[in-house]
Amino acid sequence: MTEPEVQLDVFGPLRIYVDGRLLKPSGRAATLLTYLALEAAPLHRLAAARLLWPLAGKAGLQNLRVELSVLRRQGLDLSPHRAPHLTLRAVLRPSVPGQEPLADFNDHGNPLLRDWAEQQRLRLRLLGTAPGLDLPTTSPSGAASAEAGPLAWLASQLRVRLEPVVAAARHRPQLLVYVGRQASGRRETLRRLLPELGLSVVEVSAAPSSDEMLPSLLLNLCPLLEGSARHDAETLLHTPHPDLLLAHLGRLLRSVRAPLAVVLHGAERLGPQSVGMVNFLMDLPRPLLTVAVTTPAGAEGLEVLLSAHARPGQLHVAAVPLLTTESFTDPAGTFAQHAERVRQSEGWLAAASSPELQAPLSGLRARLNADVKRVLRAEVSAAGLELAAFRLLAAVPSPFPEGTALKLLTGRGRTEAQAHAILEAGLATGVLERVADVLEVTLPQGTARVPDGLYPLAFASELQRAALAAGLDPSERTSLRQVAGPPPVSRPRLSGVLDAQPTPPPARPQLSQAHRLPSGFLLLQGEGSFSVMRLGAPGHTAPTLYVQLGAPPDAQNWQFDFQLQGIDPAALRSPLHVVAPAGGDRGPAALLGWSGDLEPDTWYRASGPLAAGGRRLRLCLQGSDVLVHVTGVSFF
Repeated sequence: MTEPEVQLDVFGPLRIYVDGRLLKPSGRAATLLTYLALEAAPLHRLAAARLLWPLAGKAGLQNLRVELSVLRRQGLDLSPHRAPHLTLRAVLRPSVPGQEPLADFNDHGNPLLRDWAEQQRLRLRLLGTAPGLDLPTTSPSGAASAEAGPLAWLASQLRVRLEPVVAAARHRPQLLVYVGRQASGRRETLRRLLPELGLSVVEVSAAPSSDEMLPSLLLNLCPLLEGSARHDAETLLHTPHPDLLLAHLGRLLRSVRAPLAVVLHGAERLGPQSVGMVNFLMDLPRPLLTVAVTTPAGAEGLEVLLSAHARPGQLHVAAVPLLTTESFTDPAGTFAQHAERVRQSEGWLAAASSPELQAPLSGLRARLNADVKRVLRAEVSAAGLELAAFRLLAAVPSPFPEGTALKLLTGRGRTEAQAHAILEAGLATGVLERVADVLEVTLPQGTARVPDGLYPLAFASELQRAALAAGLDPSERTSLRQVAGPPPVSRPRLSGVLDAQPTPPPARPQLSQAHRLPSGFLLLQGEGSFSVMRLGAPGHTAPTLYVQLGAPPDAQNWQFDFQLQGIDPAALRSPLHVVAPAGGDRGPAALLGWSGDLEPDTWYRASGPLAAGGRRLRLCLQGSDVLVHVTGVSFF
């Protein structure tokens, strides 16, 4: 029987065409078809029933059988020969001007489907179509073409890390843990890069049970098989015995001629039982790369779980890099525009790709659209955190004492034990962090040092904090802002002045490395240059950041050029100061101010003496909103 041609319009009202004929599915069938088309991967019947009828229990499977039977009569068979997995090969039509993606998608009250839809809307809005389906787009907004630069840059950064791993995988199986936030470009970079490196790709959604993963792997493997091997695989799909699948899977994998990559999405869901499949893959005598895609919160536990199944030299870890000023290729954009785009997006692709950050930016904070805010909130839900509790915390001025957070949560119906658990979970997943008054970073290493101690709490991402707080009623936000202000911060004093003279702008700094520092600071580095930036909010405070640069032993003086993109009025007229030579090597310290007012967006040159016997230049940055560029650092 010939497989029908299926096309979907996912921009505006959903329309599904089977061999050119408009299909009229039920509400839940439409949701199922949309999910299968955008995921482009098989879905186990049990998982489908849980998505569509989350509270129905065993009755959900019976409901699913009815829906599949109706679709079959309409000419669309999602499980040929009653296979345990549902699959749909579909083409997504290009975007339509003025139409929002998944405009009438129904999540049927399932939070998991709601979060999934929010992430898909963002992807579709940015790319003009479902990622990875190679469908030409005609996005009128130009978002797809604008994002070719950052996505290509992300792929180029991953290529450097991946090429030696792929070379090793041609001799014995290798395992790569690929770490990144949701909607950070993880899936898109892999789908772009792995085929370019000569690998055939099989994608699977990870699960705690190998009973769900094995049929998915086998089904996705089928297109790569030929002749009798493909026939055997299709026959095995109908076996109810997972052990039999595993026994034959090795033979089928060995029959694939091309080097192979198996990509496990959501690898943080792997458990002691399903990780055995990874062990099986690592023992295969064939060229093979297994990529376990996970979140930053899930990375550490996943590495521990996988390390027992990889021999020395087989386990590798790579992270989706943060965006830098070098990530954008639009010729009209200036260095200052790209730097502001990185600052206001906090180096995150999903935010940087929003239409609000595509336009020319000033120092004023752009309002991100509802899609990006929903994805930021969905990331909190996906980490297993209680969204309502973190919305409350997000409205409190930060950093806030732990006691203030506990009092707020217990006053809103949580027990003391529950309140402690909420804060511990926030810290464990990286949504919250402890914030000291002083933060030290050393260049060129880019390493940060935070003093030990139980410091006040703050959200690690200002964008995520704002997205959570936006979900509250305005009157409640206003009330919560009065709960407790940030604790007093000891600021260093001014003990002298330095002269800073305007200087011609230097050549564009090449900042190719990015480091996320505690307390929301982002450090971009390049040869002889660096930028420090932070996105803040009124009423919230930031620690004092000290940046240390090593000097040659015989140096007596220093010199550098700098530019301030916007000046925080609360930061003593300038966010950047030089620590006085007598100030020592640790804060708090005495600072040297500037002899005159500094103008934003103007380049200045400053110079001065090092401390007697000193081997480092120490700079101080203060302020909630910071964007400072330093280049041409020299010692003489």
